[in-house]
Amino acid sequence: MSTPVAVLTSKPTYYTCGLIYAEPDVDTARMLVSLFARVHPDTVFFQPQFDLVRGVQKEQTTLRVLQER
Repeated sequence: MSTPVAVLTSKPTYYTCGLIYAEPDVDTARMLVSLFARVHPDTVFFQPQFDLVRGVQKEQTTLRVLQER
């Protein structure tokens, strides 16, 4: 498989941190990303709900990103 590609830019994306959560926890996840970004502004979070197009590849790509880290 290839490197994950940003949905909006169609360019390869290299993540420094991953955040996986259930849909009911979206607000908490956004708060965590916001607080973390204040301390570490160069961090690029991998969040499957936002970074991948829905479908078959979503789970496979999520697993691969986690294994590579």
